[in-house]
Amino acid sequence: MTWILLVLAGIQPSWAEPARTILIDGDLSDWEDIPGYSDPSEDITKPGTDILEFKIAHDETHLYYYSRHAGPIVSEDAGTGGQGRYYYLLFIDLDNNPLTGFNPATTDPECYDPVSLGCDLEFEFERDWNDAQTLYVYQYFYGYGGPRSLFLNQSDLLQGLIRFGPADYDNKAQFKFLTESIPSGIVFTDDIRRSGYTPGTDVFMTQEFSPDMTECEIGVDFRAALKDSMGNPHLHIGKTISVGLACESSPWADCGDGMTPVFNYVLEGAQEPIECAQSADLVIDCSGVVASETRTLRLKLLAGSAPLECTSTLCAGATLVDITLDCASPEPETPFDCATLTGVLVSQVLDAVQTQGGGTLAATIQSLPPGTVRIVSSVPFHACLCGEELGLPCAGGIGWPLSTCAVSNLCDGVDGNEDTLLGFTGGLSLTLLDVACPPTPTPSETETPIPPTPTATSSPSESPTETPLEPTSTPMPTETELEPTPTMTSTPIPGDLNADEVVDFFDLFAFSKEWKKSEDSGDPRADLHDDPEIDSKDLLLFQMILLSQGQ
Repeated sequence: MTWILLVLAGIQPSWAEPARTILIDGDLSDWEDIPGYSDPSEDITKPGTDILEFKIAHDETHLYYYSRHAGPIVSEDAGTGGQGRYYYLLFIDLDNNPLTGFNPATTDPECYDPVSLGCDLEFEFERDWNDAQTLYVYQYFYGYGGPRSLFLNQSDLLQGLIRFGPADYDNKAQFKFLTESIPSGIVFTDDIRRSGYTPGTDVFMTQEFSPDMTECEIGVDFRAALKDSMGNPHLHIGKTISVGLACESSPWADCGDGMTPVFNYVLEGAQEPIECAQSADLVIDCSGVVASETRTLRLKLLAGSAPLECTSTLCAGATLVDITLDCASPEPETPFDCATLTGVLVSQVLDAVQTQGGGTLAATIQSLPPGTVRIVSSVPFHACLCGEELGLPCAGGIGWPLSTCAVSNLCDGVDGNEDTLLGFTGGLSLTLLDVACPPTPTPSETETPIPPTPTATSSPSESPTETPLEPTSTPMPTETELEPTPTMTSTPIPGDLNADEVVDFFDLFAFSKEWKKSEDSGDPRADLHDDPEIDSKDLLLFQMILLSQGQ
């Protein structure tokens, strides 16, 4: 078990638990060594809805959760002529963004804590008597907090997808799966009542109770969370989610109990420890406000050594992870605050590294200050940041060398004021700091861990050929590699924009100044492709020249 520090204030702490399978069979001993999240007792008068403890677990295919209550998990007026209703709801923030989905607190402030959780999907069950008090029925189903009308949200479900955006609880689409065939097995549901109960048992959700009915365990297949518009599943190993639990029952005088959400629960997989070649902390800081019209940034983690100069540079090297940082508030009336924004961006980094790392990189926030993500890699790497706000469009292949120097004043709605930390006035700042590799795991307790090997970026004098990566590791084509021609007497040398008779990374800054100029107005040494404009074709040839000279 590892402890994860929070990135948001005033929320439940979360643990990163390894994958483990829970048998949903009523034997609750599987949960004994799993840490729980407590909720105050007697904060509601009905013991059955008074949540005392909540736990969450997962394996490679299922999400599991458990709750313990002060009394039996039934409605107090069941069989007495009352409504006999009991509702048990798990709210899931699939994209870890409080501004998408609906806020559960808005459904009934008397029942649920007013916290910042954007519910994109509910896992829910009802166990109740019907209105006539003649039939005890139960139903397991899901609620999709989509950003569109109820009809269009249902249309999404019939395509097997869930999309994200600010949502209205009244447009929540309720559904369940009668078969494992998606989407044909989906049917829409109503609450349990005399005429509204939808027959059929959901095939992806199972539940069992303790003998005294004060504890329950539930398992849900990842497939129930469906996919995005690109066909990617919403629940999978490596995903980071946030969850909240609420229970309510009749009679309605003292409605229900809702727990403070658990943020940043990581669906960790079973994987071998990474043999660390380099480790670095990505530090995300925030000050003031973030403009609602800000655009996305892309942070690329690339194989190889960092540039030496603190200036715009070629994002060179094989892409290990490509991270989209979205700091734009979707609604002007609900702007991000700094704490929420930092948490959202941390989640975006964790998700990207854990899904794209492929055993080469891993990320953690274990025992780190808020806003800090530690990245561990089995190969030397560096970071390159690009985006329209920086004046460095990602399509151009030029970016800011974040491994060499920090950048600030991002996402503040002002283009062109980006600076190092010395000029930080507001918005975001990003810093990547090399840290010591963690100790190498040892096969026995008596062996002494081998000190971590210094990274390739720790010594500016190291030759690029000493890195364990071969040039063919980069995405540049090697078949048409240009050979250096030091004996040529013709001038100017293509790519040698600073006229020092060698093409190297010091020419990159000058090259970026020629970007998108015409062949008539631009420096002819940058017009390598000999066409009307200095563009990506010239950049590709420039990269090949660098590779041919060992840069």
